Amino acid sequence: MNKTQGITFGSIVAVGIAVSLGILLNRKKEDALVDPGSTAPPMATDNSASAPAPASLPAAEKAPPKPASSEAPPMNPEGSAEALVKALVTQVAKKDVPGFLTVAGETAVSPEVRGALEKLIQDPSLIPDPQMPAMELAKTVGGNRWLLKLKAKEGDITREIHADLTKEDGVWKVAKIQVPSLPTPTVSGQLAVQPPATDLDALTVAHLFSAAAEKLDFESAARFADPGKVSDERLAALLIAMEEGGYKLVPQRPLIATLSKEDISWVLARLASKDGSSEFALELGKDPQKGWLVRGLTFDKMLAALADKEGSGTAYTPIVDDLKGGESIVLFFEYDNTRVTPRTLRQLDIIAKILKQDHTRKIHINGHADAKGSDDYNEALSDKRAFAVKEALESLGVAESQVVTQSYGESRPIRPNFNPDGSDNPQGRSKNRRAEVRLDF
Repeated sequence: MNKTQGITFGSIVAVGIAVSLGILLNRKKEDALVDPGSTAPPMATDNSASAPAPASLPAAEKAPPKPASSEAPPMNPEGSAEALVKALVTQVAKKDVPGFLTVAGETAVSPEVRGALEKLIQDPSLIPDPQMPAMELAKTVGGNRWLLKLKAKEGDITREIHADLTKEDGVWKVAKIQVPSLPTPTVSGQLAVQPPATDLDALTVAHLFSAAAEKLDFESAARFADPGKVSDERLAALLIAMEEGGYKLVPQRPLIATLSKEDISWVLARLASKDGSSEFALELGKDPQKGWLVRGLTFDKMLAALADKEGSGTAYTPIVDDLKGGESIVLFFEYDNTRVTPRTLRQLDIIAKILKQDHTRKIHINGHADAKGSDDYNEALSDKRAFAVKEALESLGVAESQVVTQSYGESRPIRPNFNPDGSDNPQGRSKNRRAEVRLDF
């Protein structure tokens, strides 16, 4: 290498060393600006990020600082239904309607619902229920329905927001938000009886009906039942079975929608007591004028459990078909006895509450006996049974004018008193020793 080449080569090496040192120093300065313990993700960049920024912007070009409340809440960061519902409750507690809509998604809230939703969230007297701000109300055909419960700071008024959730690509999303137009509580705390609200869907009606049954609230339950399909006697019998078994709706997912179509829906209400679990089934139909109503009510599983609980062979069937084609509530007596048992008195207490709500209502009590003894004896025995029920109702506050009694002796058995071979049928006779109650509403 000659002298000239050596000088050139040395210059190149010097320049390279200088460039390397400059890069190294700049990198150290940048690293010093980053907190080594930070877990924050890298900021998104675009092509404009590499363009040098002016030292300062004119005052007119400076963007105003964003207030902290304008930051959008996270969209279900954990991907679970519980996290999504918790985020909704948080926005309700903050009275933040835009935040709620961001979490739920604009498409989940229809224009018809938005006004009622805003009013409900911004109501200063309502807060998320401190004891249970949200619960999973039902398993639906397409997902789950959650209930957000709001409670008045003072008083017993409660309101609800219903959120239908569906799972897409492993992530729960809000499909629909509803604000049911619930009845307004009266001074006594009972739900005011109003015409059925046509904006309630089938699952909401099933929820309100079941909640009323749990509270043994005949009036509110009847509001959501079709009187031409579900008799007052059947409804009262459900309340009697609920009280007798000590049943309550299970606290999480009490309803399961097994069928959901345009004009028919089937819903199962799940129950629990200290003795075990049970259920009753609802069939709902949609009326063009009245909306969704309960048109079928079955609680055979409850009755079977109560019969097993008794364990003494005593019949327990609180509702039977009467001879006029309707249904009657049935109260049973021991053999050759007219005493009203504690069980019967509890049943009559529910009936008495129904009668006392409207003094124009009447109740027909028909006394019956089994085939043991003479016709005259059984006629007198059945009359005493009917009168004993009447006295019990009057002791519970029912007016005498509301109770009508009649006796039939052994003439109207609902089960055979004797077996086909002529031998005695104790189980059949036990169901004939009864008083039938027919509500005349």
